[in-house]
Amino acid sequence: MTETILGYQFFEKEIATSARSELVSAKALPKGKGDVTIYWQDYEEAALDKPAFWYMHHDKSMDATLGKASEFKVTLPSEDASFVGKYGEPISAYSLRNLTSNAEQFVIQVSNGEETFDLLETQVADRLYLETLGKTLRVVKWYDQAGTDQTLVASVLDAPYLKKDGNYFSVNKLPAIKFDNGNKIELTTFLKPERDNLRTYNVGAYSNDQEEAKSGNSLLYNAGKFNQPIINWLPLDRLQALLKEPIFQNGTKVEPEEDQFGPFPSPLTNLNLYQIQNALSAPINFGFGEGINMLMTEFIIYPDATANVEDVTENILEYYKITSFTPIGDEPGLKPKK
Repeated sequence: MTETILGYQFFEKEIATSARSELVSAKALPKGKGDVTIYWQDYEEAALDKPAFWYMHHDKSMDATLGKASEFKVTLPSEDASFVGKYGEPISAYSLRNLTSNAEQFVIQVSNGEETFDLLETQVADRLYLETLGKTLRVVKWYDQAGTDQTLVASVLDAPYLKKDGNYFSVNKLPAIKFDNGNKIELTTFLKPERDNLRTYNVGAYSNDQEEAKSGNSLLYNAGKFNQPIINWLPLDRLQALLKEPIFQNGTKVEPEEDQFGPFPSPLTNLNLYQIQNALSAPINFGFGEGINMLMTEFIIYPDATANVEDVTENILEYYKITSFTPIGDEPGLKPKK
């Protein structure tokens, strides 16, 4: 967790030590011969911040020696340093990384057509291990890490791929789930009864090579009796959605023009974060895929009213090494790699 500190910040330990010595001299410590030096105000190290620095908390008696204090943020250790521990429990959370403090948290279940295997984050990234499971591995469950058991499920024939014909899929050097046209995975029982407006964080990359689909190239759909697209891919780096709120791509706001958004500043073929206010309203059943060629790594849902938007956005952008406006290659990761 982070805390705003009023005090003095030092980016070199030697400067912090010197400041401490000045305060000791100002107090004329130690008082008597043979006394141990008393550090009436010592510095602390902000070891969890990058780059690390040293700091002192402010006291008005320090002003004469160190001058005017300033405010700055310090990352402090917490009992739970996981994503959920830092930013609060989401309504639902699907990812190939472990978002919890439980080291044994499974992230997906894959099938080789005969057997199923639950995988940890470390196993998803371990290609030597995955070689032992089969030539093709399809994601039949994407576990909800929020603890509400709203797991996404797919039949073996419809499921997207973690590995296909010996090929792995990655983007920004991280594993990804590959959807071909017709692949889908969905939530069929939404367990949260409140009719909240929900904010979504969707991390994905969308190919320019899309097949024509009857209901459009849906990347997110309402999985009811009849599936209805919520967000469709469009050519020329655009998306289609009946949303009144803007879509934030990598933190940059893109306003709607009728039912279309874009062109987006970062090409849709890049791995991008799409943060959308009021994207879903509970209760709703939803699914990913069905009519699109794409990669996905993460989808997180929070109540729209939560105040953690900036911190969650920063965490996702940093973890997935996402930047705005900078192309990172021709459809990165969409072409399989041996």
